[in-house]
Amino acid sequence: MMAEGIEVHLGKRVLERRQELSWSQNGLAKELGISTPQLRKYEAGANRIGAETLYKLAILLDVEVGYFYEGLPGVEARGSIRKGQWSIVKHAESLEAISDAEVRKILLALIDRATPPTMNAEREGGRRAENP
Repeated sequence: MMAEGIEVHLGKRVLERRQELSWSQNGLAKELGISTPQLRKYEAGANRIGAETLYKLAILLDVEVGYFYEGLPGVEARGSIRKGQWSIVKHAESLEAISDAEVRKILLALIDRATPPTMNAEREGGRRAENP
């Protein structure tokens, strides 16, 4: 894919996400610190989006930077982590870092017990985890 095609793709992804969030061009442009015509050019793929601007867009539009590249050849959708999910990742890392296997096992059992049965079934590959 040529560079121009990538710019068009990135612009479409920005436009789609902005519209999903019901955000006006004026509002997003103001938050980015750019003019509305400049944002319009980004969304049309007429101007290249720099790395810093793409990073700011990801923060403002509540997606990972990789979200903008999803759909390009060779780029697989990976289920982007949104801002609200970072605490989950942090807690998962903390849980993994617990060296006492018994404490970790108790905490996992507590999570299983507090989780709706349908979520446990999905996580367990279709079978319900046993309640301790």
